[in-house]
Amino acid sequence: SIGMTADYRSDEKPKWLMDEAEETQGSKVEEKATATATEAEIKPRVLFVLGGPGSGKGTQCKKMATTFPFMHLSAGDLLRAERDRVDSKVGELINQYITEGQIVPVEITVSLLKAEMEKARDNGNSWFLIDGFPRSHENLRGWTDVIGKWADVVGVIFLDCPEEEMEKRILLRAQTEGRNDDNIQTIKKRFHTYEADTMPVIDHYRQEDKLFTVSACGDTDSVFANVKDLIKKLTDLEEAKER
Repeated sequence: SIGMTADYRSDEKPKWLMDEAEETQGSKVEEKATATATEAEIKPRVLFVLGGPGSGKGTQCKKMATTFPFMHLSAGDLLRAERDRVDSKVGELINQYITEGQIVPVEITVSLLKAEMEKARDNGNSWFLIDGFPRSHENLRGWTDVIGKWADVVGVIFLDCPEEEMEKRILLRAQTEGRNDDNIQTIKKRFHTYEADTMPVIDHYRQEDKLFTVSACGDTDSVFANVKDLIKKLTDLEEAKER
């Protein structure tokens, strides 16, 4: 056998052991940094899309989702889908609230949005368009409570359109699509709710410098041309932050 002696005091560690410890420590720090970077890379980035009834939110979101690598989520669509899902306890709960004429708690809505984002993030999606949400300060509170810092709200795309134009569009839609909530009395109520509940949310994001206003007057393609320019600027800014 080969004997090995080391010239060091009993309270000192040999250099080879210290080097090994440093290497292990360095490796752990590197692993942690890599994990943190990966986590940051896949942190969902959200654009809320708001505007009055008939401003074209759904139409513009569909165009954005086919042009950019964004996933389009609609809170209303998710609630409806969950209600129709067989054996869904959450769906039963949603139906119960609606049957009793009560508002579905925002935590349920936000949890459905989060579940969809988690699934999509696992498939490599990191950008999300959320259409028609948050519609009120209560929605905003629910988002903060459930999502917190799990996702970054990049901002709000506000489709700005005069009430007369939105009313004209909705009445036209009533003729072509036959939606039973597109009558003049219901439209007026929806405009009132939008002014009372959603405009304060829009003002909140304006104060945070996260409101990006696009005129929603004009035809679908001309509005989308402006939306497209805005999104390119926003995505460029986000990419620049990562570099």
